[in-house]
Amino acid sequence: SPSLMPSTVPSDSPSLPPGKSPTKKFITKERNANQKAKGIMYQMKAETGDVNIEKIAFKTKDNKDVQVYFRLGSYETFAGRGMDANAWGTPVFNGIPDESLSGLREAVFDDVLTIPQGEVASFYLASKKEIMFDEGDQEFAIADDSGDFKIMTGAAMKKP
Repeated sequence: SPSLMPSTVPSDSPSLPPGKSPTKKFITKERNANQKAKGIMYQMKAETGDVNIEKIAFKTKDNKDVQVYFRLGSYETFAGRGMDANAWGTPVFNGIPDESLSGLREAVFDDVLTIPQGEVASFYLASKKEIMFDEGDQEFAIADDSGDFKIMTGAAMKKP
């Protein structure tokens, strides 16, 4: 027999089926994505442990093909400071992103992307149509801090 009576409301930490890990959804609501570019680069740093990324969501003007590139390290050290397309390798997503309930577009990755604890990884989103973003103050400055990871202000390009 159970030692505690079941709760009448769901707890804030549900139990997980075997083999499943907790998933956090990180959304920035205080930003207004009012700038547009055909290419956006930014980086993330894993802080308290490895960060696993299954998908990312972003705002676009049209439902067109988007390429998402991912690579460990800072794009600042890549060929051409990330401006050389060959520096990024094969895209981790290439297609039309799904529309989410919030109206954002979601690129769901075939394989989970992992940033090891303490390391930095770079993302590059490219499209023939505009991807919306919020202008930051200084490239590589911390734009958001979830506690588990930090997102740094990146760079935007007029052409992908």
